Amino acid sequence: TLSLSLSLSYHVISGKADICMDVVKETLSKLPMEKASDCLYNRMENNVVPPAELTPEVVFYWRALIEYSQVDYPNVYDRIMPTLTVFSSYLKDYVHMASQIPAEDYDAHYQASYIIVELIKIAKLADFSDEAGRKNLISINKHIITEAEITVQAVERLVELLGIAEPDEQTRIKSIAEVINDIRNPLEGSTQHNIESIESCEKNDPVTLIRCLTLVSGLVKGVKCDVAFDPTLSGLLDDIIMSGVISENEIVRHLAIKALGYSCILSKTLAKKYLVFFLQVVMVDNYTEILETTLKIIFDLLLVFGLETFSDDDMTKKESDDNKANVSDEDLLATKLESTTLERDQHEGEDNISKNAKESKPFEDQIVEKFKEFLDDEILRNVAAEGIAKLMYNNRLVDATLFSRMLLLWYNPTTEGDSLRHCLGMFFSTYGANDNM
Repeated sequence: TLSLSLSLSYHVISGKADICMDVVKETLSKLPMEKASDCLYNRMENNVVPPAELTPEVVFYWRALIEYSQVDYPNVYDRIMPTLTVFSSYLKDYVHMASQIPAEDYDAHYQASYIIVELIKIAKLADFSDEAGRKNLISINKHIITEAEITVQAVERLVELLGIAEPDEQTRIKSIAEVINDIRNPLEGSTQHNIESIESCEKNDPVTLIRCLTLVSGLVKGVKCDVAFDPTLSGLLDDIIMSGVISENEIVRHLAIKALGYSCILSKTLAKKYLVFFLQVVMVDNYTEILETTLKIIFDLLLVFGLETFSDDDMTKKESDDNKANVSDEDLLATKLESTTLERDQHEGEDNISKNAKESKPFEDQIVEKFKEFLDDEILRNVAAEGIAKLMYNNRLVDATLFSRMLLLWYNPTTEGDSLRHCLGMFFSTYGANDNM
């Protein structure tokens, strides 16, 4: 079975991981488990594969064997899954070894990055009832995130791993906030530097912000509390996310917008505050990934909270005294956003011309008009159609003109062979039969 895994090259298993995993597990189901594990166990020392023998193919098979044996074959699992303390040190040592790879050896870097992610996935399969091992893992996890040069994907996996190792939500929030502070302020706490030098050394470069935003996004995805009312998360929102959404670096901006979207999903207060901002992003940003992500966030917020949530006075009457502070903040944010992005075609000019007219319309009418524009946009059409279909299917939106536009798109020859046609076909075939209709 290991020979099968080895025959699946790194490029295959990294690109088609789910399919390859199914193939390996199906093969394992037809073999005696002791024999299937021997080929890996015979390579091991102290229940781990020596780092020099660790390849993408071997670590992939290692994870497959652990996943397959964890429930039904505990004896095999115990042979190939080390304790948390042993595996934490092993992960730390491998990350350090990977950092010594020459910068010009790109293929070795890619393979090491893949192996690190797989090792983190294996760590998630360990026995977390080992209290000493769990604490050791948390400590090493934080050290790797703070100090090591690892990929964004590895950072994401480490945040997920921390979520398992540290189930208490508030402790986890504080831990990641401390890590972010250490990343951005590496001199803080040093007795060799005064306060002025520490403040001047706060890191705001794109690489640092990308790591911090990845941490914030992973953190927010794993909590249940309202971001707006948690002081630590609210501080991260103001300090990290909001500075990122106006960054000139499109990767930073993209991650920040995703993080803001995750935060809004957890908080009706934030959703109501920033929905208009997300609409502005779609109108002025020039990067396809950011446009698609932002539009998906808009549909998610409408799906979760309903259009009626955004129809009250603080969404439609900008003159409200109680909301003046928020309006000025949003206006400033929008101004900064426009200064760091390029306008898309003539949309913004058209918006300015019709702004006064639209402000007097109910929110539902305004959003339907926006949806029509999105359906006419080649870049946004597929995302818009899928989002509208979800809103209609879940009874969040009823509009005959949009329904007609969607029907015309379904029969449009230009959508033949497109994923959009499949999506619309599924929608129309189930919409009328929906019990909630």
